[in-house]
Amino acid sequence: MNSELNLIKNILSANPDLKPKIPVESIAATTKFRAEMGFDSLAMASLFYELQDTYPHIDESEIQKWETIADCVKSLRQE
Repeated sequence: MNSELNLIKNILSANPDLKPKIPVESIAATTKFRAEMGFDSLAMASLFYELQDTYPHIDESEIQKWETIADCVKSLRQE
């Protein structure tokens, strides 16, 4: 979980289009994309495409299942 969480935090820090409402440092596995970070469908898609560079096996339909960071990590770990 830590390596994927760190990757997500790095992507959020490096991409000016992906600015969460909360500090990146406070993001944890239980953090909610929409409710806490303020992400809309466009931000979710942007994050997906950034993650796809490292995890080419993930399916775009998985985005709909991502409520928390942990949900995203679960998708990344599926092969």
